[in-house]
Amino acid sequence: MTGIQTSCVILCGGASRRMGQDKALLPFNGQPLVKFMFEKYSHIFQTVYLSAKNPYFNLPTILDSKFYLKNTHKSPIHCPLIGLQSAFKALKDEWIFFASIDSPFLSTNTICNLFNLKQPNNQILYFQTQSHTHFLNAFFHISLLDLITNNLNHHLYALHHLFDKANTLKMTLDDEKELFNLNTKQDYKNALESIQTQSQGV
Repeated sequence: MTGIQTSCVILCGGASRRMGQDKALLPFNGQPLVKFMFEKYSHIFQTVYLSAKNPYFNLPTILDSKFYLKNTHKSPIHCPLIGLQSAFKALKDEWIFFASIDSPFLSTNTICNLFNLKQPNNQILYFQTQSHTHFLNAFFHISLLDLITNNLNHHLYALHHLFDKANTLKMTLDDEKELFNLNTKQDYKNALESIQTQSQGV
């Protein structure tokens, strides 16, 4: 039974330059990372979709806007804003949780606790840790769609531009591990070793 009656969109359109290969296809917990993430969030949210340039394993996918894919001289094709815009246009949900494909350790309780903090005027609910403001793995409100489109049209691709103009609410996390990203091959190796250690009860 799902705990949050809205959609989750897993962003899979990144370039994965530091990893050197498509993160979505990395083996993780006995299956490709994208399948692991889809199954994980299917137990938390009412509906789950991928945001990508091409489908993975016939999983429900919202394809990135063809306009931006065809006009690569105008915008970076790996910009998360494209995924946000495409998802809101396709789903019409009031809130969408946008999850990064490379953050597999965020817990159900933590996500639910963040959503429960929302107030009527909030537009973004996000996590803050000691070292980072986490622009993804956050809830975004559909009222941001016009601002998202405006930022894309004016080449303001970084998510902090959206945060600067939105009504935001942050939840501070003391544990950095929940938002650990698989950015590099070393990060990936460390994550697998951590899982193995936990499974052995060390």
